[in-house]
Amino acid sequence: MKTFTVNAPYGVTIITLSNGYEAVFLHGQRLVWAEFTRSDDILTDLGKRLAEVLGLPLQVFSYNVPENVEWQWSDFIEPLGWGKTVTLPDWSVLTCLECSTAHITREDNDILCYLSEVYGDNEWILATGFGYLIRLDAVSFPILRLKSEGLSRQARKLIHTCHKKGRVSMIYFSSLGDELEFFETFTW
Repeated sequence: MKTFTVNAPYGVTIITLSNGYEAVFLHGQRLVWAEFTRSDDILTDLGKRLAEVLGLPLQVFSYNVPENVEWQWSDFIEPLGWGKTVTLPDWSVLTCLECSTAHITREDNDILCYLSEVYGDNEWILATGFGYLIRLDAVSFPILRLKSEGLSRQARKLIHTCHKKGRVSMIYFSSLGDELEFFETFTW
């Protein structure tokens, strides 16, 4: 299941309390929290490093410990305007990898163009004007179907690797996309 917190900021948020308690949130989801008897800033350092490595925005908030001994972390995030956490079904959020059309051959381009017209009603291969979006979860055995249509071994290897190991639902071969380091490229 996919979850998100309504109105939560994109990035890493760190909340520290005057008694040394710390919590790290990613896109509004609490990743970790800890109680320290003194302020060691262990989680704060972890959160800052996480934001740096992932290239995400960072927010840090410091609060005094509430007088109410029954306090919860939600007492601190509600004033920030974050809403409830919503759970979405798995099928409602799909992952897409955008990569360069340099990873397909000219023949692959012709095949995908043809298939986008033939399978247009199924909408599993879509011509976008900048490339081709392939919805791997929209048909059974997409790699075998692409093989039977003549798509190159190199393109199928990229699609298979990203679909199975990267858990990608869609691949977008785009003229604006980046080249992936470990896969073959073609000039045409």
